[in-house]
Amino acid sequence: MKCAYHPDQEADTLCAKCNTPLCGRCTGNTSEEGENICVRCVAVLAAADFGQDKNRRLEEAEQRRQALREEKKRRSRRKRNLALAAVCAVVIVNFILYATFKVTLPESEKFIPAEMPETAVIVVDAAVQDYAEDHNGRFPDNLEMLLGKYLIPEELKAEDLVMFQYRKTAERNYELRIVVKGGEESEEMVITEKGPEP
Repeated sequence: MKCAYHPDQEADTLCAKCNTPLCGRCTGNTSEEGENICVRCVAVLAAADFGQDKNRRLEEAEQRRQALREEKKRRSRRKRNLALAAVCAVVIVNFILYATFKVTLPESEKFIPAEMPETAVIVVDAAVQDYAEDHNGRFPDNLEMLLGKYLIPEELKAEDLVMFQYRKTAERNYELRIVVKGGEESEEMVITEKGPEP
C-alpha cells in the first residue's frame, strides 16, 4: 500500500483518525493520545481547538461584561441608598428643629384669578394645550370643556371663566384674550396656539 501524500513511498501505518495510509515521512504528526495522524486531521483538530478557544474567550468576555453590569448596579444602589439616607437625615433634622423651636412656615398666598389675571390666563392656556394634547391636536370648543380634568376647581371655577374671551378659529387654532388692568390703564393680553402675541 502506498502513502496518500507520497505516492512513491510505501505506507508504514494508517492515520489513527481517518485510516489514510502514511509513510515514514508522514508519521511525525501525533494526536494528544500519541497516535499517528495525517496532515489533514492535524488541520481539522487545530480548527476545532481554535473554535473551542474562541468560544471560551467569548464566554470569558461575557462573564467580564456581566461582572461590570453587576458592579454598576451595586454602585447605583449605593448612590440611591446614600441619597435616601441624606433625605431621611434632612427630614429628621427638620422634625427636630420644628419640635424644638416650633418653627412655622408662612402660608402660601391664595390664588384669586380676578386679582392675578396674568397668572390665570397662563393656567387656562396650559389647560387648553393639555386638552389638545389629549385630543390629537384639536382644541376645545369652549373653556367649560376644560373644567374638572384640565382646570382644577380649587384654581379656577366656572364663574372665573367669564373674564376670558376664547375663540376656536379652526380645528387646530385658537385665541384666548383677557383684559389686564394696571392702575388707570388696561391692557389686553392675547394668547394663541403659537403663544403670547406682542
